[in-house]
Amino acid sequence: EDLARRETDVDAAEINWKKKLEGLDAEVTLRARSGIAAAEAREAATARLAVMREDQAMKRLSVFAEAESKMAVREVEVSAREEAMEARVNGGVAEHLDTMLAAQADTRDVMEARRKEIASQLGELDTIEKSWRDTVLKKEAELAQRERE
Repeated sequence: EDLARRETDVDAAEINWKKKLEGLDAEVTLRARSGIAAAEAREAATARLAVMREDQAMKRLSVFAEAESKMAVREVEVSAREEAMEARVNGGVAEHLDTMLAAQADTRDVMEARRKEIASQLGELDTIEKSWRDTVLKKEAELAQRERE
């Protein structure tokens, strides 16, 4: 009986220890999984942060590239202005501008002459229209006079 009781006590103690070990094993597993999940979350956050920083770096690079292209365009404009000023000093641009302005003046004079001619023709047409109206009024008055007689 003592032996049976000891065996049951030992079995109970063994079962108790197994449960405690299983509980500890479950807790260790849970903590390990929690640690793994936290590490994965940190890794994902780090990856997102890296992507954001890479995007920011690409934006900065594009801003720099755009500024460089603007600078290149400005350099071309400046060199073109310098060449134009050199040409003006040599007379090329000034002569071209003089001929262009003279052509514009000629065109303007021709257009002004045409406007005057059109205005005079409009005046003549107004005179002819008034004359026709007077003639029509006279004829109508003559007809009315004949009908009365």
